[in-house]
Amino acid sequence: MYGVKDEKGGTENVERMLRRFKRVTESAGILAEMKSRRSYEKPSESKRRAFKDAVRRKQLESLPPRKRSRKTRRDERRDTKY
Repeated sequence: MYGVKDEKGGTENVERMLRRFKRVTESAGILAEMKSRRSYEKPSESKRRAFKDAVRRKQLESLPPRKRSRKTRRDERRDTKY
C-alpha cells in the first residue's frame, strides 16, 4: 500500500495501533491523494490550484516567522481586545 508498512508491535492494543497507522498514512499524504483523485480535475483547474498554492507560499515566506502560522478566530478575537 503505497510504501506504508505498519506492523503491530508486541503488546500494543488495537486502538493505539490504529492511531499510529493513521498518523503514518497522514504523514505519507495518502489520504490527501485519495481525496484529490475522487473526482477528475481539468488541467486548467490543476494549474490554477498550483498557482494559488504558490502565491500562498510566497505570501507566507514574506511574513515574519511569528506571523507565519495560521491564526484561529479565538486568536483574532484576543488580538482585537488589547
